[in-house]
Formats: sequence, C-alpha cells, structure tokens
Amino acid sequence: MTTQPGQALPIAALDPPHTVPAFATHIDHYLLPDHETLNPALLAAIAGWRREDPGLASSNRLGWHSSRGLFRRGEAPFQVLQHQIRSALANGVRRYWRDFDPARFGMACEGWVNVNGQGAFNTPHEHAAFHLSGCYYVSVPSESTDDSSGALEFINPAGAGAAAFPNGAPLVEPKMRLRPRAGMMVIFPSHVLHWVYPNQDATDRVSIAFNMRVVAKEQRPAG
Repeated sequence: MTTQPGQALPIAALDPPHTVPAFATHIDHYLLPDHETLNPALLAAIAGWRREDPGLASSNRLGWHSSRGLFRRGEAPFQVLQHQIRSALANGVRRYWRDFDPARFGMACEGWVNVNGQGAFNTPHEHAAFHLSGCYYVSVPSESTDDSSGALEFINPAGAGAAAFPNGAPLVEPKMRLRPRAGMMVIFPSHVLHWVYPNQDATDRVSIAFNMRVVAKEQRPAG
C-alpha cells in the first residue's frame, strides 16, 4: 500500500489478542471442612505447646512465635492439620509442576504457631529457601471494624518498578491484601514478600504458618 504525504493510514480492526499470563503468582486459599470442630481442639493443643516452649524471635514483633516443630507434634488436632496442609501443598505444587508425583518426591515441611495479641504484627519477610509457604487461621478476632487489623499483605515483586497511568491507575497492582477468617488456609510461593498488619483488637489472632520444599524421597528430613 502506498500513501500520499499527509494521508491518514486506514485503521485495521485487530483480532482479540492471545494473552500469555507470564510470571503469574498463584495465591490460593481454602476453607477447611469441619474447622468449627478442629479449631477449638487446636487452641487447646497450642496452649499446651506454649506452656513448654518460650518461643523465638523471627519476623514477629510482640506476640509468641513457637519453635518450628509443628510436623513433629503428635497431638491429634495437629496431626489432622498436618494432613490437610500436606494435601493443600501437593495441590499447590501441581499448579506449577503438573506431573508432580508424591510417590517419587517428598515434601520437607516445617511449621510453627503465631499468637499475635493486641499490637503484635509480623514485619515484611519471605521464605525463599522453600518452594511453597502458607498459613492456617485458627482464631481471628471477630469484633474488629478495621479491615487492616491482622490482615495478610503480599508485595508484588514487579510492583515497585511499574509506572502508573496519568489517572493514577497502576499498570500492575503493587500489593494485595487478604483479610483472613478462622478456618482459612492460604498457600503461596515462598519467595513472595509478605507481612502481617498489627492486631488492633483485644482478642488474640492465632495462626499456624508453614514452609515446604520438594525433595527426593531420601532427602525428606525437615523441620
């Protein structure tokens, strides 16, 4: 096609694009069946664990962070949760590795309890030595009127460097906030930076966090 100087080019109608979801980050969450029965039993088991464990300092500020031996605990409520966590993690692995075969590969897991009283929070951190991480919410204050109280927020690795449009709309969202509820389990890639907002309520926010790395069966030892 030839055009004369100053002549406008015709605008061709384009077919809909074929979009590739490049670099997608999957953040999955489940509501555990029978959590209304499981959670009170977990709270009792956690109270027993806390009596014998002074806790440790990690990303937590205030509150109690147990040792990382969840998957060595023998109490029945913990064992029920361990099974649910492993099932959710296996599903999570298959989001990235469709042919993942638990008969050939194991999941090395570690887990711990966070009890965040009023004012307690967790600073931004990641768990990049692992493949998938997650959190299960045992008790979440119900009286809160503040949507950010105890919320879990993920920071988009690409968000800081992405320009916004003139109207202020971001090219990509820089962060995603999830307000938890009791019985919810969240699974996410371990490299994603995240943090927990301060608990603004008088009631404790109790959660169980965990990390997982896929290993060959003979390399299975974990936390």
